[in-house]
Amino acid sequence: MNNPHLTVRQYYILKYSQDAEEILTVISELTGGSVKTITAAAKFVEEVLAAVQNAIEANLQFQIPNVPNNHSEKHHFTCFTNDIKIVSDYTRLNFMEVYNMDYLMFRSCLHDAVVWHAMRNKSGKDFLEEAWALMQTKPDRKALREAKKNGK
Repeated sequence: MNNPHLTVRQYYILKYSQDAEEILTVISELTGGSVKTITAAAKFVEEVLAAVQNAIEANLQFQIPNVPNNHSEKHHFTCFTNDIKIVSDYTRLNFMEVYNMDYLMFRSCLHDAVVWHAMRNKSGKDFLEEAWALMQTKPDRKALREAKKNGK
């Protein structure tokens, strides 16, 4: 599966739902009912989620800038719709319209919303710089040579 076309709602159900009937309904929506066994359904879900993850990892436009929070703040409540709210505010779509968006388009809008919001002030720009640095997996050889040359 190269480019999975599933909605935010379908993705969330496949990824997080514990309701087998709900999961099977989504699998049926995506496959036209061609998946007949539990084994095939499990394999299908695994392949779809892996394809989405691969698409996200392969395209910076789908990656959300993030800096791990090392503070031990205690939160008693969790908001499970943060990402939906951010995209809803950015696109001016209501929650149901966001839930029915293609998941990778949703990720693209979420990325843009986070970057746009952060670019509005210095601390946000610093956050993006730190997030960018943390996302790098290959050494910047030119900068390392320059630092070595300058005795740093």
